[in-house]
Amino acid sequence: MLKNCLRIFLTAGWYLLLPISLMADPVRDRLQANNRRILLETNRCRGCDLRSVELAGAKLVGANLRNADLRGVDFRSADLRGADLRGANIESADFSYADLRGADLRSAQVRGANFSNSYLVDAVLQMADLRNANFTNAYLFGGVDSFTGTPKFTNLQKANLENANFTNADLRFADLRQANLNRANLSFANLENIILENTRQEDIRLCNTTWQDGSVNNRDC
Repeated sequence: MLKNCLRIFLTAGWYLLLPISLMADPVRDRLQANNRRILLETNRCRGCDLRSVELAGAKLVGANLRNADLRGVDFRSADLRGADLRGANIESADFSYADLRGADLRSAQVRGANFSNSYLVDAVLQMADLRNANFTNAYLFGGVDSFTGTPKFTNLQKANLENANFTNADLRFADLRQANLNRANLSFANLENIILENTRQEDIRLCNTTWQDGSVNNRDC
């Protein structure tokens, strides 16, 4: 254990052991600051280390963040329409009130991320790991295209949504084929016309939930 700690000497022979992981890393801090600058200037930072960087309100339309390390990043109210986040590590990031319409998060690691009040219409979250993610008040359906008549929805095929919170979320027409919804909270959510073929649904919470056929399910109220 001691090999992973830094010994800080105080006075009179006393010292304090601190985990090295908690100590500031100026080299990493400079790298992340430079990566943030590159991203904001070029709209590209593929594979970059941006852990815990502040990007609230940033304009990142169509940004290339594929395979980037985005753990804990503050994306609140950011504009990420059409952004490429495929394969990125986005665990515990904050996307509240962000615009992710048309964003691609295929195979991304998104455990514990906050998508409350975000817009995810036409987003692709296929095979993403979204365990414990928060989708409270999120919009995953944007109506029907006035030209083609086709619905705009979110692709969640084969996504892992175990323990995700969809309270009051709009999931109409969302495609959850072969997804894992075990223990997800769907209270007050709208699931009209949702696709649930071969979807795991063990212990899901239903309270004032609008189901596929438009009926309201109050099983767990």
